[in-house]
Amino acid sequence: MLGLVGWTVVLLLRAASPDALTLEDARATAVKKNTMLQIARQHVKAAEAGRLQTGGGFLPSIRLSQGWTRSSDAVNAFGFRLKQEQFTAADFDVARLNEPGAITNFQTKLAVQQPVYNGGSSISRRRQATEGVRAAEASLEHAMNNVRYQTARAYWGQVLAYEALQAVRDGLETARSHARVAEALYREQTIPLSDLLAARVRVAELEEEAITAESRVATAGEALTLVMGLEADASPRPTDSLVVHSVQQDVATLVSEALQGRPDLKAADHQARAARRGSAAARGNLIPHLNAFFEAGLDSDELFQRSGESWTAGALLTWDLFSGGRTIGGVR
Repeated sequence: MLGLVGWTVVLLLRAASPDALTLEDARATAVKKNTMLQIARQHVKAAEAGRLQTGGGFLPSIRLSQGWTRSSDAVNAFGFRLKQEQFTAADFDVARLNEPGAITNFQTKLAVQQPVYNGGSSISRRRQATEGVRAAEASLEHAMNNVRYQTARAYWGQVLAYEALQAVRDGLETARSHARVAEALYREQTIPLSDLLAARVRVAELEEEAITAESRVATAGEALTLVMGLEADASPRPTDSLVVHSVQQDVATLVSEALQGRPDLKAADHQARAARRGSAAARGNLIPHLNAFFEAGLDSDELFQRSGESWTAGALLTWDLFSGGRTIGGVR
């Protein structure tokens, strides 16, 4: 009865503590602050960023550049004057053609390239990245479930440690009471010295057990602090008590539900699908690629001056016939 009262007092003191928390509070804090979950969330963001990169296989790439060139090469000088639209009849002079002197050209260029067809690689890589995002999300869900489980395990571990400590303290108080009675009886010479010594030995044993139990409470508190992602000096105090739950479902039903709902299995399935999409994307490199392009340029002998204008448009079909085994190896 005294043990029950003592444990009730401990629970009340813990409930009044600023670090007192229920199991649900502990789980919520762990899901928010656990370091491994923070890493898993960053993995999801990285997968989403990877999916964003796959848009390059569908959207045009646009590049703006500003170049400066100075040359006395005859071919370059001839071309620079043509680009700058400053070519005159005097430039056909043989001496000037052979010795043009140094000439400067500033070129502002806008280049646009639009993928048209690449053997389905872009679509496959997009789908691969999408499966990668789903796998990362499922892995995060699995990690959250695992953290919740580890939090509950550490939480109840600390509750058990507290109960064990209280039981040892109750036993120690009883042993000390017995030792005091034995001391009185020995003085009255109604019991032998061996009984008194036995009572004292029992007190010493329980004092040692109390030290061990206190150490277990501290260890359990550190485990709960770690899984919750709290500072090392935090002192979480569980307030829930142990409750016995009975399982109403048979093992076969539980196994079936686990196979259908476990997020780590979902993550593995998405990873397998991503791998198949990746092989399809690699096979696309065996097929000719078609890209359209457009370039517009401004050429002048002075910076930011509009002198010569030009544009070029076209399409380019490329077929990687031999890559030293790189493409075939990528497919495999």
